[in-house]
Amino acid sequence: MTRYIESKNIKTYLFGTDKDAFFPAIRILSAVRNGTEYNLPEKFKRTLNAARELIKNVNGSDLQMYTQIHDLLCRKITYEIDLKSEDNGTCVGALLKGRAKCDGYADAFYLCCGLKNLPVKYQLGKSKHNHKFGNITYHMWNMIFVNGTWRGADVTWDDVDSAKEIIHDYFNIGIDKLQKNYSFSKDFLPHNTSNQTSINERPENEYNIDSENDITRAAMYSDEAKITLSCSDKFFSVLMKNKNILWRALARGGVENCDSQIIGNNIILSNISDFDEWKYCTDYESLSKAAVYARDNYISEMVFVLEPRLFDKFLRDSKSIKEMKYFFVINGIEFESYQYNQGSCVLILSGIKNYNAYVEKISSLSELKNSVIKGYRSNKRIIDLWLPKNIFKQAIKNPDLIFSGLRELGNKNSISWSYSEDDSRIIINL
Repeated sequence: MTRYIESKNIKTYLFGTDKDAFFPAIRILSAVRNGTEYNLPEKFKRTLNAARELIKNVNGSDLQMYTQIHDLLCRKITYEIDLKSEDNGTCVGALLKGRAKCDGYADAFYLCCGLKNLPVKYQLGKSKHNHKFGNITYHMWNMIFVNGTWRGADVTWDDVDSAKEIIHDYFNIGIDKLQKNYSFSKDFLPHNTSNQTSINERPENEYNIDSENDITRAAMYSDEAKITLSCSDKFFSVLMKNKNILWRALARGGVENCDSQIIGNNIILSNISDFDEWKYCTDYESLSKAAVYARDNYISEMVFVLEPRLFDKFLRDSKSIKEMKYFFVINGIEFESYQYNQGSCVLILSGIKNYNAYVEKISSLSELKNSVIKGYRSNKRIIDLWLPKNIFKQAIKNPDLIFSGLRELGNKNSISWSYSEDDSRIIINL
């Protein structure tokens, strides 16, 4: 069991309201779900490994697993407010350093529960608990879903000085005790805290929405076929002016299709279906890794959800589409067909096959001979050359320009070749 350590530099208690910055568990779990852990910053990777190691023996019913995670974190974390540490209010500080304030406890609990597929929420508000540091205005804890009801779980207040016992005074508590000990922030209202939800049902997902990222998180973390997006007045107005924002954000969260209904500022999404294989790509590096993922896992159809600027670079005209094809070829895949949706910035490749070839883009006839020689010496069975339109036309009119290098090497094997006028591309099969 941990003990409390009071930092000497405590003057005020601050709480961050930027969910992206202060809740690394959201980003880590997103990467786990999408298979993009390799994109995480190094300290997030170490935090994920620490969480997995901590909960490796957690098992049983949902309540038993919630309880085990609660107890493990109480033993591991020391309560400390350190305004000089950026990790003090996150799962990073809690799991790597063993020290955190309340939002660090809550973030660590959220991450561990998420890794066990347990329903969990963050809860922000004011605590009425008498803490040794005095009057701490804002507080963070969690909500867990037990027997059809959202209930409170405050690991921070259950972490006591004694090493001999673990208390559960603020764990699995109902709405009456919650209202007695806490007041809730309007931005983090608990949903379904009564017994209105059946024991056999997951809670109806309702999310407070104030940004495009909020929509993406709602889509990403909900397993339901129906969710409600409760939008702020300001953001609802933004959505009504440009509904592409909604579809783009949903696609980033893995949603392929759904029905929508608007009631007041609420957007109710139903009949939600998800993409089978999809990756969210923000730049060329992440897009390259997504292509390699499709190649290594022999995926025949892949959905790439692109940032708008990246989408425009790939698909704005015929020239950029050629560049798109070249990009995937050099990353080891080719495809039979593609389709895209400009509103949601989604690109879908179908008939994907692994492509093991020597690929080069050349800009002059003088490079053609040397490129063919390099391709031959690479021991690849396919040489794939991409040329400017004018050079391509000259090359296919005079095939000797293509094969002169192979003759110099004394190649006597049967060779076939083909070309694509649309892509100005010559393919030699050795």
